[in-house]
Amino acid sequence: MSGLEVGRDERAVCTGCPLVCDDILLADVVATPATQTAVDRPSACEQACERGMKWLAEALRHDDACEASVDAQPAGRDTAIATAALRLNDCRRVLVTGCWDATLETVAAAATLAECLGAAWDPAAAQSAIATGPTATQTGRITADFEELRDRADCVLVWSADPAGTHPRFRERFLTPLASGRERRVFELHGSLERLSGQGTVEIELPEGQAAEAAVCLQLLLQEQFGPSRPAVSSSVRSSTELFTAMAEVAAACLEAECIGVVTADSSGESSGVAAAAISQLVAWLAHKKPAFEVPLSSGGSGAGPSGAAAVSTWRFGGAGAVAVADREGRRLAAAEADANRLLSRGEVDGVVVVGRVPDTIAASLAAFDGLKVSVSDQPPPSVAPQIWLNAAPTSLASDGQVLRDDGRLVELKAVRPIATPSAAELLNRILAELRAKETR
Repeated sequence: MSGLEVGRDERAVCTGCPLVCDDILLADVVATPATQTAVDRPSACEQACERGMKWLAEALRHDDACEASVDAQPAGRDTAIATAALRLNDCRRVLVTGCWDATLETVAAAATLAECLGAAWDPAAAQSAIATGPTATQTGRITADFEELRDRADCVLVWSADPAGTHPRFRERFLTPLASGRERRVFELHGSLERLSGQGTVEIELPEGQAAEAAVCLQLLLQEQFGPSRPAVSSSVRSSTELFTAMAEVAAACLEAECIGVVTADSSGESSGVAAAAISQLVAWLAHKKPAFEVPLSSGGSGAGPSGAAAVSTWRFGGAGAVAVADREGRRLAAAEADANRLLSRGEVDGVVVVGRVPDTIAASLAAFDGLKVSVSDQPPPSVAPQIWLNAAPTSLASDGQVLRDDGRLVELKAVRPIATPSAAELLNRILAELRAKETR
């Protein structure tokens, strides 16, 4: 890279987490000699959190001189693409995964490549790894966008979620004091896991693994006020049960609130999917009494791609992931059976296409995999053969396209400096074209 060509006061979108902050100001970033590192001081990325500053600094340092590598040796882009197509075509079964920092265009290209290969497809959504994932997805949720939570909810329940860890600026941007001057009460309901609480937050520690039971308890307590005159729970049970004691303050706040927002993680603190269904049922019941909605957040990993990957996957194949064979008509969904981790651990694939970054949940499985790895990413992988890496433009600063925020809002990306490196979508489409050309020969 010859230097930084970012203009002063240029706005950028940070794709370092699913919050997709679009208010980042790149100030005081000037062209620098190639011998110097990129400017990554806070003044260069105003508004960004610590993770965002690191993410954007990595993008600014991107090396667009290196095109690709084959078996840990530098290679031309055309050679690497031809080699990737040849080796993928020889694999008996391929897995396509990743997409955690991908644009919608990149996810669509990856899904099309999976279809061409008859590959397994799993962008590693949380619900793909649990047997009840498809059922929970079809249950239905009453949801709202982040701005509605910010502007309306005077009672917020952060339920088995960790926004500080997964969406670092969520509290700053969407749990600030209400503009109307009304008090906003925030409750963090979680197990024994440590959380980073903000000022004015009430922590309610739940018995580990009892998020679903807590949702039922809260609904029963509220039903006594909104429902029949006969108490839903006897006084002896209420006073002697830990959950009812813990939820009493939350129930009182919900009764006083004008609008209730429930922030959840896509895993809801447990692996069965039952808690997610119970919380969604609670929100649906509340919404018949007063304004109430759920704001689900992606859990784990880094990058802006999880929601977009799940949306494209659901549209193409009927589920967020764990697609045994990527086929729009003959698809077979197998949650907790054909997810990336299980396919890799059981040795059921001999080739993997990794698009962008992957969540921590499958990074270890990929590291231990000794078959063909084709990586399309702005980050060079460890030098382990047999492996092909295609250098892709960073999503945050050098890609045009769209990403999907967790609440469904489309965010347009804008390239803020010229770069010669193709996008991940372009590279995947070139592999696809090479595969199709082989079919016609």
